[in-house]
Amino acid sequence: MLKFVLIFALAVAAHAQRHQATLYYQNTSCTNHSPCSLQIWRAVCPTPTTCPSYQAGSSLWTRVSYGAASATPTAKGTAWIIYDKDPTLQDNTTYAYCATNSFQNQSNIISACSPVWQGTTGGGNTPPAPTLGTGNSVD
Repeated sequence: MLKFVLIFALAVAAHAQRHQATLYYQNTSCTNHSPCSLQIWRAVCPTPTTCPSYQAGSSLWTRVSYGAASATPTAKGTAWIIYDKDPTLQDNTTYAYCATNSFQNQSNIISACSPVWQGTTGGGNTPPAPTLGTGNSVD
């Protein structure tokens, strides 16, 4: 019984993190002398061609709070890599992302949002469409 529970728990955990977005941002104003915080925002797009525009405070946009991030601050700017590993990311769904910055010593002053980037998750366990066989006919 313990073996089954462990395998089931691992299967659920593996399914929960099936999708991931990897995002790259940079800002030349955010240096090691003027460090910044990065905020990532995500929206679900109704269709792949109709993603919402970013508006601060909009309920369509939620702050990404799952996953991991790294920052590389230098004298010439900062580069970030963000991994959105939110377990609620769904199959065949288009997500839009944008990022804002704030200087760490002025966290209440937030930049405008970056250009919006969008991507669509894969189909998960959806099988491919069947191929057409030979010998079909109609009378």
